[in-house]
Amino acid sequence: MVKITDKELNSMALEDLRSLQKRIRVAEKTHRVSANKTIASTLKAGDEVEVTLPKTNEVQKGVVAKVKRVMIAVKAVDGSAQWNVPLTAVKKV
Repeated sequence: MVKITDKELNSMALEDLRSLQKRIRVAEKTHRVSANKTIASTLKAGDEVEVTLPKTNEVQKGVVAKVKRVMIAVKAVDGSAQWNVPLTAVKKV
């Protein structure tokens, strides 16, 4: 990994900074997509999972109802609720 110091950033031209920003965004998206595909390939309907609910940061156990491209539908173990959560918020039990 290349480390860029504040001094080097301050000496860069505005166009170079914009180019660097675009490259960083592309790299972040690539990592996100890769992580989602990895998680989605290991899960199928009926698997038991732990879900970190994004709004409350509460961890709940559930069963996968449907695996989607970016989100996953999870039913609570007791059947009281169903959540659509990001793939990155799910961990297989």
